[in-house]
Amino acid sequence: MNTKICVVCKVEKEASFEYWHAQKNGKYGIRSKCKECMKEYSKATKEWRAEWSKKHRAENRDKILEEGKRYYQENKKEVQARHAEWRSKNKEEIRVWHRNNYLRNKDKIKEQHKNYYDENKHKFFNANAKRNARMKNLEHSYTEEQWLRCKDYFDNSCAYCGRKRKLELEHFIPLTKNGEFTVNNIVAACRSCNSSKSSKDFFEWYPTNENFSAKRQQKIMKYLNYKSDIQQLSIF
Repeated sequence: MNTKICVVCKVEKEASFEYWHAQKNGKYGIRSKCKECMKEYSKATKEWRAEWSKKHRAENRDKILEEGKRYYQENKKEVQARHAEWRSKNKEEIRVWHRNNYLRNKDKIKEQHKNYYDENKHKFFNANAKRNARMKNLEHSYTEEQWLRCKDYFDNSCAYCGRKRKLELEHFIPLTKNGEFTVNNIVAACRSCNSSKSSKDFFEWYPTNENFSAKRQQKIMKYLNYKSDIQQLSIF
């Protein structure tokens, strides 16, 4: 029976594949390190590579991100197709991963969702308003760019009370009265004024409102292109 001494642990073992990995040009056709030592070597190498990779990414974060973005832009369709194919083949694994990740980080994820919602409330309102308008077969072409222009026109203040508060998209003609979700029917309003007006008619509600201003009313009418309480063709 042939034996061989491992160059690492110095233990003499039977020269068989039970204790050694194959190597064509090695003595007896096996490696110089036994399986146990090869296992430890592979583990140590893996840990070293992981540590090196982590350090490298930290030291070159911006460069790596830039290279990744450039590669994605140059190979966008190919990358998207590859990702779509992978997701299609691993639907169950993805579902399980998301479920387990949620359970592990439940509080953190809830906080992230809450923060995102607080910072993007108008986007959720926009999507919901668009959906409601679509369900009522009303025009629903309002865009993010038009919303930015609207806020800028009203100096980032409420169109009704003039206060600089967090603004919401407000239907001048209420959705319940078939008001479109378009640039012709959306003004910027604070939560208080939006709630106060609700589904009321502007020309009945605003003159009796404590924040009434003839100057602001004129500005609103000009923005929506009204003349004598009748809306003209919008210039926007």
